[in-house]
Amino acid sequence: AQMKDQHNLDNPENLWGTGESSYAGWNNRLSVGRESGVSLYLVPVEHLRLLVGYKAPGYPNSKRRVRGEFVYKGVKYCMDVTDPVIERDFLMGEDGQYDIPDPVLCFSLSDPYLGYYYKLIVAILYSGRLI
Repeated sequence: AQMKDQHNLDNPENLWGTGESSYAGWNNRLSVGRESGVSLYLVPVEHLRLLVGYKAPGYPNSKRRVRGEFVYKGVKYCMDVTDPVIERDFLMGEDGQYDIPDPVLCFSLSDPYLGYYYKLIVAILYSGRLI
């Protein structure tokens, strides 16, 4: 049975609120003080697009990163991926966009940084990997 059919997945209304975005993200951060006490979600999404490359082309000293773009309950999100296997595998390859259908994503909040918690995709589970 697919992981999505099990009852251990979360179904929040949104991922720690919306409306707070960083320069290179979308709904990817949360002001300190707005957190809810939940620090982890495991949520299925229909489609994940991995964006591999420099986060900010205008800043040549920025590192190549993997970010994940997806829609959850009608809201678009784009946030950093910190799944170590995904990061390693995709950073070894070419810059570009890569699509993963029907993944289950594990989300977490970063430590506070300059007044914000950053929302992170800490694990990506999909057919053929850990399901």
